[in-house]
Amino acid sequence: MSIETAIHSLGTPSDPRDGDCLEWAPLITRALTNLGYAAEDCLVVGRDADDAIVFMHYATAVGHQVVDCTARQFHPALPLRWVAPVPDYIHDMVRYTGVASVTVAVVE
Repeated sequence: MSIETAIHSLGTPSDPRDGDCLEWAPLITRALTNLGYAAEDCLVVGRDADDAIVFMHYATAVGHQVVDCTARQFHPALPLRWVAPVPDYIHDMVRYTGVASVTVAVVE
């Protein structure tokens, strides 16, 4: 089963809000792990030009991809069920959130 099919079958919040990632990221990580994917929780941090933290967000990392079902809370143009290579994910998060930088790190 593809990652896209797996997350589609789980459903997603139709109107994600601040804090939804705390519930959905671990759910997605567990579901993908149960399907045999090497999925891990990851922390997404947006920073301004002075390096101050603007937001902290949770998603799922699978290899060199990010799976995020709650990013739409930042901007309606972001996908509801988002699977993207890390560089593309970072680029779009910077673009749609207006921060200076975004980092993605696996949560140990």
